[in-house]
Amino acid sequence: LIEPLQLVKGNTQLCAYDIEKEAIRHFKIKRMEDVEVTNEKNTFDSNINQTDIFGFTSPESFTVKLLLSKR
Repeated sequence: LIEPLQLVKGNTQLCAYDIEKEAIRHFKIKRMEDVEVTNEKNTFDSNINQTDIFGFTSPESFTVKLLLSKR
């Protein structure tokens, strides 16, 4: 059972909270065969680290050095 949070990667993946694993996970839309809407209340704790722009879901902070090309 998951709680959908947002569509990501050009709407090709669903970012969702996996209740059993108590973690944010990504699911490829093209692999989904069936979706069932339930009447369960959301349990997602917004204090859990969501995936950032680089795909990290850690509570730690990272310094990122970007190397950009000149067009």
